[in-house]
Amino acid sequence: MHKILIVDDEKPARDFIADLVTSYIPNANVTQTDHPRKALALIKKED
Repeated sequence: MHKILIVDDEKPARDFIADLVTSYIPNANVTQTDHPRKALALIKKED
């Protein structure tokens, strides 16, 4: 399984990228956040 983290301050952009990723990789686990610090916290939490 692919784990994808999308970081962008604009929700429409994140949603567009998430839709694009899942159209090419249907079983991808896509997570979104709007701030780099939140992204770092999510990355540190993952294995």
